Parts: sequence; structure tokens; C-alpha cells
Amino acid sequence: MVRKLIVIVSLFLLAGCISKNNPFFPEQPFYYPPLMTDDVAKIRLIGATMTYAIYQTDTSGQKIGGWVQKHDRFINKAYGPTQDMGFPKLKNKKYSDAFFETTLLPDLPTTIHHEAYKGCSVDIHFTPKKGALYEVHYDYGTDTCVIYVARLKYNPASAEYEEIKP
Repeated sequence: MVRKLIVIVSLFLLAGCISKNNPFFPEQPFYYPPLMTDDVAKIRLIGATMTYAIYQTDTSGQKIGGWVQKHDRFINKAYGPTQDMGFPKLKNKKYSDAFFETTLLPDLPTTIHHEAYKGCSVDIHFTPKKGALYEVHYDYGTDTCVIYVARLKYNPASAEYEEIKP
């Protein structure tokens, strides 16, 4: 009898954990990128792709966005797969790490958030330009984690893309 009672109570508790409005395991906000057009900005997030979130502030001042890849509400076992949309790459740079390519609305204040194990949580703020291409990567080489953003721009003289500060 006691065993049945424990099973029933456990099922009710578990059902509450799985519901959509669970306060203990809420659904994580998700970034919905704009459609690929000539007007959008492009961005490549290098490294563990599930550790990145993108937030943009729209013209009414509302912050929109979230994680670039869907997060499981209970546990995320992987760092996320590569999403290659075919954006131009630097000729002399190896892209062996995972990366995630997506689009941004231009001319809006943008925050790239990176959060990973070891207590690393860092943001970088910039305003993407129409048609521009950006790369973001993080570095754990110091006592703190750091995030960098660079703009990639085509140089017609060398017929290659170069990294410049945004």
C-alpha cells in the first residue's frame, strides 16, 4: 500500500516537472533569426554552439531573442552541432571547432551572450551593419573568460576576406 502511494505521488510530481509552465524547469528563450536577404547582417559564433544567445533591442525598446539552439529543459548533454550556412571564411583560418552561422537584423543594438561551465558568463555589445559579416569567439586563456567580435570584410585587392574591428 505504501509503495503504491509513493508511486502515485512520484507520478504527480514528475508530471508537474514535465508540464510547459514548470517553474523549476522553465522553457528557455530561443533566438528566431530573420530570413536571409541582402539586408540582414550575418554572424558566425565559434565554439560550443549551445553556449551562445543573441538578444537584439527592437525599435520600440523591447529586448528580443534567446539561445541560438534549443535547450533541453532538464539537461543538455552536448555543446551543439555546427550550422554552416556557407558564409565566407578567412583563408588562413582553420574552422575545425564547431560554429553556428545565423542572421541578424541590422542597425539594432545587439548583445551576444556566452555562458558555459566553470562559471563563465560574458556579454559583448555591438550594432551590426546591413550586409556585414561578423565572427564571435570566446577565450578561457586567462583567469576570466573573454568574448571577442570581429567584422570580416572583403578586400578586392587581395581577393580575400580580412578581419577588422567592428
